[in-house]
Amino acid sequence: MEITPVPQPAAHPIVLVGPHLFNLSNVQMFYSGAGAALTVAAWWKKLPATVFLQVTQRGAALLATMVGVTARGQVVTTPACYLGPFRIEGTERVFSTVRELGEYLLAQRSAMVPAEGTATVLRLDGSLTGIRPTKGKNFKFDQLRPLIGADTLDIHYFQHGPLAGYILVIDDNGKYSGAALNMLATAAWFDTYPPEQYSPIDVVVGTVVLMKSEQLR
Repeated sequence: MEITPVPQPAAHPIVLVGPHLFNLSNVQMFYSGAGAALTVAAWWKKLPATVFLQVTQRGAALLATMVGVTARGQVVTTPACYLGPFRIEGTERVFSTVRELGEYLLAQRSAMVPAEGTATVLRLDGSLTGIRPTKGKNFKFDQLRPLIGADTLDIHYFQHGPLAGYILVIDDNGKYSGAALNMLATAAWFDTYPPEQYSPIDVVVGTVVLMKSEQLR
């Protein structure tokens, strides 16, 4: 069974305190025997929306575990067995194991903080794109609307934690239009507002843009 190499993460890593929770509602698993072709679309099935990947980094050691999260935010062991391979929906990226998927998501989560003077577009497939203001030093909503794919935008503020002073610019109607959950943006939100401490549990959907709050004018 051929495994596609995992793309290298973006630059500008930051140090994070785990564990981190990644919702896997837009991740697919390959449900067939060894030797089956990974290109057969019918064998790729979406994971349940209740499945999360909990990733903890301690020095050189990384622990990646499939878990569930209750309505009250309690992290529980999932009774189902999810071994892989996995791919993010809408892409051809294939991850052979839970650990490999966890390594990729944690690397992208660490690398999403934008470089000075830039912002980062966080897409549904876990990819990161750095952007600069089209004019001057500040971003305008007109530049961000086509990137996010929405006419009406809203702002989520990180009030504390590793992203204190940063904002997420989001589609104001994303949840009402049924937009898919954004794994990286939601993981960052959980890092700031842990599900077990904040109720009800909130998530971030659609393509979003991360930047310092003073960059938006």
